[in-house]
Amino acid sequence: MRHPTATTEDLTKGLSYFVLTAQLQQPDEDEAIVSGEEVDGLDTERLEPFTICLGCGAIEGAGCTCRSTTPPIVLQRVLSDQDPLRRCVACGARSPNGVVYRFLTGQDAPVSVLGTSLYQLLPPTDDETAVLPGEGRKLLVFADSRQAAAFFAPYLERTYQQILRRRVILKALAGDEADHNARAGHLRLQDLTGRVLAVAEHAGLFRADQSYDERTTLVNQWLMQEFIALDSRIGLEGLGLLHFRLVPPQNWAPPQALLESPWNFTREEVSALFVAMLTTLRQQGVVTFPPNVDPRDAAFEPRNVELFVRDYADATQHVLGWLPKRGGNRRVDYLVRVLRRRRPEMAPREAEQTAQEVVKGLWTYFTNQQSPWRGHLAPEQRARQGVVYRLDHRFWEWAPVAETGTPVYRCNRCFNVTYTNLEGVCPTYGCDGDLERVDGAAGAWVSNHYRHLYQTLAPIQLSAEEHTAQWMPKVASEIQSRFIDGRINVLSCSTTFELGVDVGSLQAVLMRNVPPTTANYVQRAGRAGRRTDSAALVLTYAQRRSHDLTHFKEPERMVSGHVRPPVVVVRNEKIVRRHVHSVLLAAFFRWARARREREFRTVGTFFAPEDALSGPHLLEEYLREPLEPLQEALRRIVPPELHHELGLDDWGWLPQLTNGEGTGILDLAVREVTGDLDLYAQLEREAASARRYKQADHFHRVAQTVRNRDLLGFLGSRNVLPKYGFPTDVVPLRTNHIPLREADEVDLQRDLRVAISEYAPGSEIVAAKRIWVGGGLYILSGRDWQTWYYAVCPNCGRFHRSLKPLDPHCQVCNANLFGWPRHYGQYVRPEFGFVAGRDTRDTGERPPHRLYASRVAFSNYADEGQEGPNEPQFISALSGPTVQVMTRYSRFGKLALVNPGMDNNGFTICTSCGWAEPVTPTATGRRTRRKAQHDNPRTGQPCKGRTENWHLGHEFITDVLELRFTGALPPANEYAVWLSTLYAILEGTSETLSIPRDDLDGTLYRYSTDYPPALVLYDNVPGGAGHVRRLSEGKVLPVILRAAWDRVARCECGEETSCYECLRNFYNQFYHDQLKRGLARDFLSRVLQ
Repeated sequence: MRHPTATTEDLTKGLSYFVLTAQLQQPDEDEAIVSGEEVDGLDTERLEPFTICLGCGAIEGAGCTCRSTTPPIVLQRVLSDQDPLRRCVACGARSPNGVVYRFLTGQDAPVSVLGTSLYQLLPPTDDETAVLPGEGRKLLVFADSRQAAAFFAPYLERTYQQILRRRVILKALAGDEADHNARAGHLRLQDLTGRVLAVAEHAGLFRADQSYDERTTLVNQWLMQEFIALDSRIGLEGLGLLHFRLVPPQNWAPPQALLESPWNFTREEVSALFVAMLTTLRQQGVVTFPPNVDPRDAAFEPRNVELFVRDYADATQHVLGWLPKRGGNRRVDYLVRVLRRRRPEMAPREAEQTAQEVVKGLWTYFTNQQSPWRGHLAPEQRARQGVVYRLDHRFWEWAPVAETGTPVYRCNRCFNVTYTNLEGVCPTYGCDGDLERVDGAAGAWVSNHYRHLYQTLAPIQLSAEEHTAQWMPKVASEIQSRFIDGRINVLSCSTTFELGVDVGSLQAVLMRNVPPTTANYVQRAGRAGRRTDSAALVLTYAQRRSHDLTHFKEPERMVSGHVRPPVVVVRNEKIVRRHVHSVLLAAFFRWARARREREFRTVGTFFAPEDALSGPHLLEEYLREPLEPLQEALRRIVPPELHHELGLDDWGWLPQLTNGEGTGILDLAVREVTGDLDLYAQLEREAASARRYKQADHFHRVAQTVRNRDLLGFLGSRNVLPKYGFPTDVVPLRTNHIPLREADEVDLQRDLRVAISEYAPGSEIVAAKRIWVGGGLYILSGRDWQTWYYAVCPNCGRFHRSLKPLDPHCQVCNANLFGWPRHYGQYVRPEFGFVAGRDTRDTGERPPHRLYASRVAFSNYADEGQEGPNEPQFISALSGPTVQVMTRYSRFGKLALVNPGMDNNGFTICTSCGWAEPVTPTATGRRTRRKAQHDNPRTGQPCKGRTENWHLGHEFITDVLELRFTGALPPANEYAVWLSTLYAILEGTSETLSIPRDDLDGTLYRYSTDYPPALVLYDNVPGGAGHVRRLSEGKVLPVILRAAWDRVARCECGEETSCYECLRNFYNQFYHDQLKRGLARDFLSRVLQ
């Protein structure tokens, strides 16, 4: 259940979880220990009683007051200090990624399934690439988001390799009809290694540089992954293809107690019981490993620890208890349910006590020095735990089910598969289902996707990489070349591959989602089939969202739609200013070469030369000379209407580049580079003094990386020179302090509008097949962040911002700004960028965690007197007897967005080292306490600096146009009317002026409760592109409003809704339910009258 006022974008936040009281169950102690947690009953998930009324549906803690005669149902609300909820109090399941999921198709798994099938169907090439892994097959995958593209490459590769490994194992067991021992199920892991190795080598699954021992180790790792599979439900065992058959000792005798009342088992039933009991240890990973396989290897994540068992548990040492200390475990639970099936008249408490006694007796039976089963549990003396045990993997045979005719049973409730049937009891913890026998011809087996692949997949290798703007240019070029040469089979791309890339004989393109426009679709589809002798297949997956599903119903609108030519407005102060900088620096570089014999190609030679004056110092000398030719050049280049604004005649533009106070953008770049180099030199000296020479060498190499960066590229990324022709506030996520090869290969930079979300402390991003976590904000020597107080009115939505503490009451509606929901605090602008945390990991099944920023809000005007009238002007052509229209244009409109952290609680940020982490709310709603001590994210050394609670924010200046309405209007709080009208006008503007729709956007802004909100249209480019200025012309706006009306009046969708022909688009999906074309049509009709 979601709190009705929750507004967060993450759908797993703000939820309350309830469970029927009758479904409560003791926690599974084994699961708790494997998850690295102590078993403490329900302490971590506290319960709060609630009732649900069957009369009115209310869920209340104190009961319902509707006077319904129906009896209420008692619930328990689950309160947890862990987010997400990691344990189910009904079945005992645990997961570090959360145990409650929305019942929805994911964004990655369905595309991975399609990608696997499509890749298998691609024909091999007949040229020299046919000898490469994958036999020359190429598949290009597109995604709109660079993070989606980066995550999908390792995800597809991992899932495909897992399927391929299982196919190879099954083929080794059952593929050779002459191998009678394998087909009869007599092979154990040590016998199977060589056979799997031979099949894998024949399929070309190994690299040429891998030795025989390395390949053998890898094969044994595959086999152990299957033996203790975490995903056994979709593994060979869970899909009825492979039976792990326990080899019993010779001449063993069942314990007498099990042959007598109340059990009365036969010898065969006791054998089945032993298998079920020992299987609980195998499935939890309490097993021995081959000598060349390390259970702590990342291949076994998230359970990559050595696990043991003894009579009672020790969670701190990863020791499971054969008997539970408190709560329960699978062994006791299974025996209780078997006993209650045999003796239903037995009281529950008596059944549990009896089962506990038998489980205890079995431990003595298995571990006794004279027991014939003692070899199956390998003892080991550990310093802290004493004697502990693990299940010996050498006592299990790998039996192919189809060839051996092994009976397979499946639970009719939880659908888990087992090969042991004792009284029809399901071995799943807490499950009360019944086992039913199934065979290989059953419908569920035949239609199972994974089972089909394990039996039929062609053993073809697949290598996948990402191709996004996150790579260093040299690395990106190498990846592109390897793909064209056939050494990479699948390339997961963002928009970087849309234009100007010829990949030769590409056979297929897979789009992970429906692209935003027809132009994007045509560019992506056009990467394939560019040779006359080949046909191409383009496969598009429609994600579960409005934009994709609309085009899924009518694909011809995307495939054969209209492509609008782009319109570029070159009059932009920020672009022009950076071109002015480029003219100055070009003249300075020529002067430096002629006068000082200096060339500046790298960051080091310009900012920090070892034995000469730096570039910035020489620039100061250059600027003292007569510069009339430079000024004349600037007058010719810069548009005349911008001469005064830039201060071209009096050099007024220069202080923003460099000045004596050190606040120019070039001065900030100087501080950044010299600060980095000084830090790494200090770290290198400290490491060398402590004789950590490898670490010292690492810091030396990092410093060389900084020095050898391309100078022009660096200046472009620091907003000194033009980059991509866009005026963006680009900030980096620094990784070069991390001792990894990938840290030097990635170049993580984002516009601040995106960076305050993607790079925020605690947020995760994917790059180079690794997860990088935001560890803090970058500290620039001698500089502090400026902070602002802000609040969003919970009643009318007005955005307030000030350098001083805010008045507690809204300026518009007088509501309490500091009430619920919480949308207030202090935000800092992280203009120097971010620092990655030192701990990285391989990508897993779960997409990276991200802390979302708020939507764009209009803040105010940068300077009321800079341009345009201070008061809105009436448009006489649109001001009739019922509705009057006013406009106000400015090139200096400020728009803001804020990342308030988890549940709007902000971030704890150290003012000394920049370390930061999100403030996490507890189950009681209180925020967790700040850490007094932490580690510097760049050096790893302890820091005791002062911490503050701040949010992250960013403001950008762009062209804005306000539209205000007066007269006989709909109610001011009817937001559906104003949102629908806003998007109708945006669509009409795009259509009338031939402006790409992505370059325009809008928002609402309240001035008063007596009037409706102003419609604020803005150029969706920082700095503005001059688009909305054209609307401010009196003759243009009526034409645009007529086009807007025409769009919503002529559409054939229902007037109480909207569609992609009228109001909806890819970027306003969060408003789709509120957009109603009939409301916009009726209001625009009144305006145009």
